[in-house]
Amino acid sequence: MANSAKAEELARQARFVFNGTVKKLKAATLPEIKKADKERTVVVRVDQILQAPPIFTNRTGQDVTVQLKKGEKVKVGQQAEFYTNSWLIGNEGVAVVSLGHRPVKKADTMAFSAALVDPAKNLAARDLQTHVDDADMVCTGTVKSVRVPEEESDTMTLEAGPSVRPPLSEHDPQWQEAVVEIDNVQKGTHDKKSVVLRFPSSKDRMWAKAPKFRPGQSGYFVLHKTPMGQDEHGKVMAMAAGSEGVKDEYYTALHQEDFQPLEHHGPLAEMFSATKEPNET
Repeated sequence: MANSAKAEELARQARFVFNGTVKKLKAATLPEIKKADKERTVVVRVDQILQAPPIFTNRTGQDVTVQLKKGEKVKVGQQAEFYTNSWLIGNEGVAVVSLGHRPVKKADTMAFSAALVDPAKNLAARDLQTHVDDADMVCTGTVKSVRVPEEESDTMTLEAGPSVRPPLSEHDPQWQEAVVEIDNVQKGTHDKKSVVLRFPSSKDRMWAKAPKFRPGQSGYFVLHKTPMGQDEHGKVMAMAAGSEGVKDEYYTALHQEDFQPLEHHGPLAEMFSATKEPNET
């Protein structure tokens, strides 16, 4: 059972959140689930989907198998808000793993039914909020110039030898730097009028969804500080530091949601709709 604070944290971790009614205990809708596993599985009717990836948005009214976490208990007929992630998808239904649940009163269920709920949009909005929460800085501004990083940034120094350019892989990001003139800082601190961010100009499949910047682009920039020599793709070694080793940091924009044009009044604009003074955090 989860209180409101715990429920919010569970909702951040869960991909499929729904209100459901417990129909059977120690049962499953999929033949693939072994008898031993049924000790912790229950069959739940999906009454209302609150957030979900597209593959789960058409499950309203259907029965799903929920594998309860250790110590989690429910009763037949109980209505609850379940926080789950995908487990099995079969011809006869789906099974999910529970992260937890909280009771839902009948009045709450009626209110949810009356509301216009788009589960996929709810999940996308939560994912964006998590992405922004993880960012080191969010700002609005305009790209003034794009350049190739200085030559020394394209080399890596070996402990027992001279600087050499590392061999390029098929997924070489082809790093470029965008100089962004800042209008407002929505999150973080920055005491300069501009910021330099690195982005992969390559159209390789590994980098295809990363923003590609050009002079004149204005929008929201969601920036992440990356220590020299590493990033989530493990490809920034091509930008390694000098003879004193890996020490410098820089901002990157690698995710498709790291840039949103100002002319598109999208979710970032809605998120930061409150008026702020320049560079206010």
